[in-house]
Amino acid sequence: MNLFDMLPTYISPSFALIGTYCLILANEKQHEIERVLLNGIRTSGTVIEIRQNPSGGLGEAPVVDFKTQTGSHRHFSTTYTSPCAYRVGQQVQIWYKFNKSNRTAALLDDKPGRLPTILFRWGVVLCLLTYPELIKRLMLLL
Repeated sequence: MNLFDMLPTYISPSFALIGTYCLILANEKQHEIERVLLNGIRTSGTVIEIRQNPSGGLGEAPVVDFKTQTGSHRHFSTTYTSPCAYRVGQQVQIWYKFNKSNRTAALLDDKPGRLPTILFRWGVVLCLLTYPELIKRLMLLL
């Protein structure tokens, strides 16, 4: 008796769906900064703060205040470097792309961070665990 024989029949498809969604979201997050830099609107902003890495790691990242047609906005970079390439008061180029509820901004040197890698790993694990069982069940239906 394997693990899937003990689970209700709706669990395996649910995990497969979650795994697939994780893979799609990982791809989206991995290329988000590229898309903003390529298709976004460029403007200038001012570095108003340098933040320490909240996870306790090394590095600092800038907080940039910039203006758009809809008002003033802040971009909290998550690309922590040591030493920080920015200083408070520095004028920088920033790109933004605002759609309905999705507001994305990026500096030229921003990186996607660890989230895409984490989502990708979870997606692969969930898909590898569930897709074989789904295929087996579909074959039994034929």
